[in-house]
Amino acid sequence: MSVKEILSEIRTKLSDEELSKITSQLSAIERDYDGVVEDLHSANGESKKRKEKIRELTAQIEETGDSESDWKEKLKKKDDEIKRLKSIEKEHTEYVAAEQKKHADIWATRAKKFEVEESDPLYPKVQEVISKFSFGTEETPLTPEQVKANNALFEIYDEIGHFGKPDKKDIDGKVPTKPPAQPGGAIEAFNDFPES
Repeated sequence: MSVKEILSEIRTKLSDEELSKITSQLSAIERDYDGVVEDLHSANGESKKRKEKIRELTAQIEETGDSESDWKEKLKKKDDEIKRLKSIEKEHTEYVAAEQKKHADIWATRAKKFEVEESDPLYPKVQEVISKFSFGTEETPLTPEQVKANNALFEIYDEIGHFGKPDKKDIDGKVPTKPPAQPGGAIEAFNDFPES
């Protein structure tokens, strides 16, 4: 017998006077009972969905055929790969920092060319191009991009001799220590080759 049936039977056995005294309490019991039943249905539905999801995931694990030790081995390989990638990231970060420092040091040396007195013959040439360069302060240092742009622009002006006579450089950017070979030098070296 359900709670509603019991409440209905109680209502029939009570006199009208007794029933009028407890009608509101009986109605509250019915409402509470309906709420509990709804909550139970909802909880059962959620539990059923969870059980179905667990069955589905268990079936997927069984399909792969992997054991717990296989999964542990896969996780170890993934952890090793993550460590390897982190070390590569660290090396890359260190390399980028070293390159940025190298460019900053080069610019610090080149920036000194702009510190000339008005009496210096280079002063008008410096004033002519100084506005094209960025200069930082201790509070707002130059960004790596600004340093690279300054260095690239300085190299252009230096190559055209804007700041004075440019250094002659080899392909690798170094100043040569011996004079370049004379035309025909290779032919003479070939002619000196002993005949067999």
